[in-house]
Amino acid sequence: MNINNALGFFVLGLLMFALPVFAEGMSAHAQMVMEASVRTLWLEFMACVVGGIGSAYLLREGWVRVPALVAMLPRVRSFESQEESAQIESGVRVGVSN
Repeated sequence: MNINNALGFFVLGLLMFALPVFAEGMSAHAQMVMEASVRTLWLEFMACVVGGIGSAYLLREGWVRVPALVAMLPRVRSFESQEESAQIESGVRVGVSN
């Protein structure tokens, strides 16, 4: 599976989960689980399964990239500390020549 497939699974899961709300004629969407039809329950269950597969892969791929992002942080912090040390302290006179 690649990232495009994982995004497809995730979006398909979202669409499957939202389908009973937008297409009420297909299955009666109820407020409580006991009132829901079997078709609606199955669709929402499979939406969680399919969306879970896609989101788990996306989270796994994102977790692999976290060390590279963390490795960039010290460089960013050192750049900010250089800017802070380059600022002029208060009370110091700066001469301007004509």
